[in-house]
Amino acid sequence: IDLGGLVKGYSTERVKQMVQGIGSKHYVINGGQSSISFGTTKEGNPYNVSLQYSVVSKENTYSLADSDISTSAIYEQYLYVDGLAYSHAINPKTGLPNADYSMAFLVGNNSALLDAFSTSVMIAGPEKAREWGAKFGFEYALFDDMFKGYARLVEESETLTEKRVSAK
Repeated sequence: IDLGGLVKGYSTERVKQMVQGIGSKHYVINGGQSSISFGTTKEGNPYNVSLQYSVVSKENTYSLADSDISTSAIYEQYLYVDGLAYSHAINPKTGLPNADYSMAFLVGNNSALLDAFSTSVMIAGPEKAREWGAKFGFEYALFDDMFKGYARLVEESETLTEKRVSAK
């Protein structure tokens, strides 16, 4: 569990609850680069959300409304040693600072929950992402680093695929 993420996610969730409490539907709350909550545009449309470090922008752009998102990625906190990327994310099974995936993108309705899971999903991989997503109600996309600093989509939940801009 990423305790830093919990604080950002919790704070973003609380602000969202206050904004919604006054009846606002058109908002974007940036709780830090990895935790964002939003309603709809002033025209009532969804937002197009693109992921930084993506290989193909349309492949990694989603049309989302009334959602919270959380990401975890190694791109700003890593070091290559002998061809392996070592990051801030510690794999509890190996004790090593590396993971098979370079980015996790989660979409749901609770910023605190999403931020608690984003780094864990990046480390645990697709099987756990599917299990946890079904149990805790979030969608996910996992990316790897096959393109030297740019993310390539490996797997995403089916409902998130339907929200991808290129899928429309």
